[in-house]
Amino acid sequence: MSTDAKTEILARIRGALADQPTAPTVERAYRTVSDRPAGDVLEMLEDRLVDYKATVHHENVETLPARITELLGSSARYVVPAGLDPSWLPADTDTLQMIRESTDERGQVLGVRELNAVDAV
Repeated sequence: MSTDAKTEILARIRGALADQPTAPTVERAYRTVSDRPAGDVLEMLEDRLVDYKATVHHENVETLPARITELLGSSARYVVPAGLDPSWLPADTDTLQMIRESTDERGQVLGVRELNAVDAV
């Protein structure tokens, strides 16, 4: 498709949608802190995760790298969040295809299709 055709198609779509009302702004005044002790919050989180059939592991800084290596297993491609401590990753990370950011080369957040194409997140 030529650039001119794409521009024309998008202009027609915008024109067709011009009379649609703007979506209302939704106030998002979520609670960002809790009065509960950290242990209670973690216990509640674990309870919710188990409700969703998630497997929960209890680790500390010393045991975390080994657990991550174990859970990744032979995963050749995986996504890790920006800022993750590299010492937590498997020693052979350089030989695997790790995606450091959860965004693509254009800065867009990875979508379902991209995340489904990797072995682990």
